[in-house]
Amino acid sequence: MKARTSLYLQVFNLLVLYLLLLCAIVFFVFNSAFGFGWETLIASPIGERVDTVAGAVSGQLRGRPTSRFNEVLQDFGRIYNVQFYIFDGAGQLAGEKVDLPPAVAGRVQMLLPPGAMGDRGPRPPMALPLPGPFPLRVQGFPEGGAAPPPHGSGRFIVHSGRDGRFWIGTRLPLTGDGAEMSPVLVPGRQFYPPGFPEPFHPAVLLAASDNIWQSSLVIDFAFVGAVAVAILIISIVFWYPFVYSLAGTIAQLTLATERIAEGNFDVRLHSGRTDELGRLAEAVNALAEKLNGFVTGQKRFLGDISHELRSPIARLQMALELLSSSSRLSEEEQNRIHDIREEVQEMTHLVSELLAFSKAGLKGSSPEMKPVNLHESVRTVVERLGLNERVELDFADNPFVEGDAILLERAVSNVLRNCVRYAGEGAIKVRMKAGAAEHILTIADEGPGVAAEALPHLTEPFYRPESSRSRSLGGVGLGLAIVKTCVEACGGTVSLGNAAAGGRGLEVQFKLRPVGDKSLK
Repeated sequence: MKARTSLYLQVFNLLVLYLLLLCAIVFFVFNSAFGFGWETLIASPIGERVDTVAGAVSGQLRGRPTSRFNEVLQDFGRIYNVQFYIFDGAGQLAGEKVDLPPAVAGRVQMLLPPGAMGDRGPRPPMALPLPGPFPLRVQGFPEGGAAPPPHGSGRFIVHSGRDGRFWIGTRLPLTGDGAEMSPVLVPGRQFYPPGFPEPFHPAVLLAASDNIWQSSLVIDFAFVGAVAVAILIISIVFWYPFVYSLAGTIAQLTLATERIAEGNFDVRLHSGRTDELGRLAEAVNALAEKLNGFVTGQKRFLGDISHELRSPIARLQMALELLSSSSRLSEEEQNRIHDIREEVQEMTHLVSELLAFSKAGLKGSSPEMKPVNLHESVRTVVERLGLNERVELDFADNPFVEGDAILLERAVSNVLRNCVRYAGEGAIKVRMKAGAAEHILTIADEGPGVAAEALPHLTEPFYRPESSRSRSLGGVGLGLAIVKTCVEACGGTVSLGNAAAGGRGLEVQFKLRPVGDKSLK
């Protein structure tokens, strides 16, 4: 039986599930600290990337006139795949003209000093009521009557239902002498915040994106995906040799046990491992060796017993012949001698079958495998049995297989005898299909077939489907067992099944090695 799911696929699935589990753990740990949703993401340390970009934009705008701000915003927009805009207290300062959705405009107003957003125009410097010497934060502005931004951060993200775009905003301190910009002044003196050698102008940098997953402003999803793929590849490269070795050893163990279950005890494993699988391979080798000894000893014992029985049976037959030739015996005594002769003949047939079964299974009893013309061998058997009128032959162009001609002819002969005995007068079809890996010889009759529960046991020694074991219903139960032993001695396999639906007609298949193929099929 083949495995439904390969071990490689199971390990790969576990690897993917493991990586997904790690991502889920990181996700929930992160959100347990910062909350859920885009707003908390932008307010978390991950959102500091937006402030970093704003700082880079501010640096590029420093010393430039406002007429050239759009060039800088377009360059950064191509880099991060978004559209940048700059707003201050008087309205839009740079970027393509846009009508902000109300939700976005409200969030922009929250990040600016007091004063409605209106048309641009000259205005006096803004004075911020800063208590004390200097309470201004690096990323924030003094409240001055405006509502503080959420989470104490100068960043926000809004998904507008009106235009379907994602809007990301953060504070943007501008410096310069542009006529349209006014520096922030503390009453009575100009103000120079830390890191700025000159007065700054408060503004908001807005970024709009139709698809935030294609933008790299908040998170570089392409980079994250590349990292995830790299982790997966590294994990596969790291674990594949181990998994390959593990799965390969298990596959060898599975194949070995399957061949042992089929009666091939010559299988030996050479895993070279020193772990538990190595010990299991050694145990399988020891098991195969002991089973081989048991089965070989049993067959040798049967052969020896059968050989020893032939001499007394032969003497008994000779005595019966002498006794039956006597003229002094009555008719009743002659009938009794006839019955005894039949029993002796049955014993002779049984001993012959036992000898054939034991010799076919004993190692070293058959010659070296040679190319065999299966078509010629089958035709010889058919002529020998006088079945030319009943057997239909259908052979491929290449009928040569590796095997022993005598063993294969005995196997074919036993199957044909079974067909004659159990299939009545119907036709017997013998066909061979040639393949690159194996040649398949099929012998099918038109008899009543065999019950499905009995099919797996037909090749067992002394098994007979009928429970009565009457001599008139069949032989001793060694015919198909000899077939299996002969075919396996040639490196092939035997399978049995009913040829037609409803269990009508027995079909026997020999799978044999083509000439030149040394693998066991």
